[in-house]
Amino acid sequence: MLDRGKRSKPVVLLVGEDGFDIGIGGVHYVINKSYAMCFEQVGMIPLLAYDIRNIKEYAAFADILCLTGGANIHPAWYQEYYRDSTEMEGLSQSRDDLDFALCQRFVEEGKPILAIGRGMQVVNVALGGTLCRDIEKKTGQNHWNPHCKHPIYRIKDNLLSEFCGDSLLVNSYHHQGIALLGDGLIAAYQAEDGLIEAFFHHKLPILGVQWHPEQKDWDGKQQIEVFTAFRKWIGLQDKKRKLWYEEERKKPIILVNGGPAFDRQFQGSSWVANKTYSSAVSAAGGVPFMPLTEQATEDYACFADGLILTGSISFAPEKGLEKQVQQEELPKRERLDQELFWSFYRKKKPILGICLGHQMINCYLGGTLEGRFKFRTGVEHMMHQHLILARKDSILFSLFGEFFWVNSRHNDKIDKIAKELQVTAWSEDGVIEAFEHTTLPIYGVEWHPERMRGDFREPPEGPDMTKLFEWFIQNKK
Repeated sequence: MLDRGKRSKPVVLLVGEDGFDIGIGGVHYVINKSYAMCFEQVGMIPLLAYDIRNIKEYAAFADILCLTGGANIHPAWYQEYYRDSTEMEGLSQSRDDLDFALCQRFVEEGKPILAIGRGMQVVNVALGGTLCRDIEKKTGQNHWNPHCKHPIYRIKDNLLSEFCGDSLLVNSYHHQGIALLGDGLIAAYQAEDGLIEAFFHHKLPILGVQWHPEQKDWDGKQQIEVFTAFRKWIGLQDKKRKLWYEEERKKPIILVNGGPAFDRQFQGSSWVANKTYSSAVSAAGGVPFMPLTEQATEDYACFADGLILTGSISFAPEKGLEKQVQQEELPKRERLDQELFWSFYRKKKPILGICLGHQMINCYLGGTLEGRFKFRTGVEHMMHQHLILARKDSILFSLFGEFFWVNSRHNDKIDKIAKELQVTAWSEDGVIEAFEHTTLPIYGVEWHPERMRGDFREPPEGPDMTKLFEWFIQNKK
C-alpha cells in the first residue's frame, strides 16, 4: 500500500490552453504561471488537469476548479453558428470539451468554481446563458486593449466588493462577453457600457470575472484580492473536507511535469506539457496531473502516488561538455524538477525519468552528463531508431525481452552513472539507455516510451510501451 498522506491545503484544478509544438510535432497544454502564483499566495495547491478521460477523478480529487482564459468558445455551445470561416481561427474542440465537462461535473457536485476570462463565459454558457460574439461590432466599445485599463462598477453587494470596493480598474483581453446571463447567475460588476464584468451564483459557490486578475497591472501588481475574496467566500475548512484520495481512490495519481514556455497573449512565462504523456498515463490506468509550483512540492509528494519527469530541451551547461549540474545553473523548469525529485525521493515514492528526466535523476544522485556527444563521436541519437540490449535481471527484460526497438530524441547522454543507480539497458553504440535504483522505486529511460506506437517506419511498430507505464503506475517491483 502506498503512503498517501493528508494534505493540509485545498487543491485547485486549473485547465490549460491547447497548443502545438512545431519542433517536436505534437499537441500540448499550456498554462500561464501567474495563475499558480496567485493561488499559492492564498494558500492553495495548484494542479493542471490533463485528460478528459479522468473527469470523474479530477472532480472527486480537487476542491476547486479554476477555468482560465483562452480562445473563443464555439458558438454551437449556445445554439449559434459561424457565417464566416475566418471567425473560426483559434477554436479548440478539445479545450471546449474539457472545460464544459469539468464545469458540469463541479456544478453537479456543488464544488467551488473560479472562472476567469474565457472561463467566465464557459460557466455562463454551461448554465444556459449566451454570449455577444463581437462586442465592438454590437456596441462600438473595444474591450480588447491589453495595454489599457478601464473602470468597472459594483451592481450588487457581494464578497468581491468587500475586497475590491464599489469600483475598480481592470485590464481587458476579450472581444466577446456576456449577453444573456445563465440560470442562477447574478451580475456583480459591470463596465461603463453595461457589459457584465463579474458575476456570482445565487446558490452555488461560483464566481466569474471577465478580466485577468492573475496578470500584473499597470502598477506591476496582481489583483490578489480577487483570489482572497474567493477563498473567503467559499469558506473552505480543511477539517470539513472529505479526503477522497484516502477513502475512495481507486486510480493512482501520477504527477507529470511540464517545461518552460512563452505565453504569447500575455508576453510572459508559462508551463507547457505534451499531451502524449497524459494519454500514456490515462491509458495505463492512472490519473495524470501537472504540478505548477516549487512551493508545493512536499504537498505534491504527500498525496500523489508517483512522479514522471519528462523530456525537454537540453540543460547541459555551455561551459563544458562534461559537468555535474549545479543548482545555480539550472533553468527554472529544472529547479522545479529537482524539488519534485527530492520530495518524492524522501518519501520513497516511485519516480520515472524520461529522456531529460532520466539524465537529471542521474545528475541529482551524483552522476554526470556528456553534452552534444554526436559532435565528438558522430553517433546520431536525435530522431533516430535503434535496438537496445536489456539486462536479463531488469524490469525491461521482463516486459520486452532482451532486444527491442526504441526511438531517440536526445543530444546529451549519461557519462558517469550515479552510485545509487545500476544500468539496465544499452544501445549498440554504448549509450546508457535505462537504469534502476538499487533500493528505491526510481527508474530512467533515455528514449520516449509515450511516443512509441506508430513512431516507426521499420519495423512498422516498436514494442507496446503501455506495459512500461502500467508497470510503473501499479508500482510492481
